[in-house]
Amino acid sequence: MKKSNQYQSSKYAKVTEELFEIEDKFNLFESVIDKTYFWEMIRFDVQGEILSSLGLRGGTQSNSHLNLCIKYGKKIIKNLFVKNPFSVSDHDVLFFTSGRRKKMGYDNYWDIYVDPILESLDLDYIYFEKHGDKHSAPPKTSNIKYLDLIYLDQVGIKLGVPSVGLSRKQKKYIKKIEREIKDRFSVEIDLIEKIKNTIRSRKILLSLYNKILDKIDPNLVIVVTSYGYGIQNI
Repeated sequence: MKKSNQYQSSKYAKVTEELFEIEDKFNLFESVIDKTYFWEMIRFDVQGEILSSLGLRGGTQSNSHLNLCIKYGKKIIKNLFVKNPFSVSDHDVLFFTSGRRKKMGYDNYWDIYVDPILESLDLDYIYFEKHGDKHSAPPKTSNIKYLDLIYLDQVGIKLGVPSVGLSRKQKKYIKKIEREIKDRFSVEIDLIEKIKNTIRSRKILLSLYNKILDKIDPNLVIVVTSYGYGIQNI
């Protein structure tokens, strides 16, 4: 078992090193398409596909576009009426959080990072909880809004909107990266579709978050956990 783990670690490290080489060769972290630094937004998925193809990581379960649109659609519709993130006004402090909560005894579900701060300080704040499979209730936090409406970016991706056009030069550049990945790892990855989807997501999310920020006009924004919000390259 120990030898097997060492082999897995060695293969994983080799994938990582080769990915570094590809990134340097094509200057991927500096590359911009449609005002988007696309590589930092798709890198995790690309590496995951490579690792899965080599048997170093389990594959992800796929769902039909219809099933995913239904799943996201239900959450979006509910969020229109329950803790709508656009039903807000001016506040001094804005919290963006992960939605991870812990039940304290028989009390409500606490955000163990933010609620103690809110208990001890008199802040004019509003609290946004990340979208997820469910929200722990009842929450300890007051003045809370849910961000399930942000799932609109996933619906947009599944429906292929907004449209994203790539120039012939950009497509040629991306195809070179795809061939490099195939030559090194023997796996075919559709980078063009991934890049288009991440640009779609950025455009939708940028519009939605700007609407929220315009309404609240905060003096201070605190992002408690960055994952789940993504890098939108504003």
